[in-house]
Amino acid sequence: MSEHLAAGAKIARMAGAEAGYRYLNNEGYSKYLRAAFFTKWLYFTTAVQGLDDTAAAPIRDMQVRNWIATHADVRLELGSTALYGRYLVLLDAWGHPEDAAWSLSRSQVEREIFGLATGR
Repeated sequence: MSEHLAAGAKIARMAGAEAGYRYLNNEGYSKYLRAAFFTKWLYFTTAVQGLDDTAAAPIRDMQVRNWIATHADVRLELGSTALYGRYLVLLDAWGHPEDAAWSLSRSQVEREIFGLATGR
């Protein structure tokens, strides 16, 4: 199992969040490590420049998924690589609104959603 986690982290750092997710969800799959866990793993192993690292793979867990479903009417079920890719596109769009003088990384947007979902 540790080999799969290490490989997923390496793939995510080299080829991006969706590639790391794809690996851990398919050939690196472990029945004990579901998407909500391994997105946390990917985040902590790709946030090499700190919490707001633009290359960090954002976490997608039930709190985030449920908040997006309720407030944005977007269904992003856990466990689908294609839907994780859609999640990344959504975070990019929310983090980089047109004509805004600011931007947020995917992980910053995810953290804000998590805070709204949990009150933390």
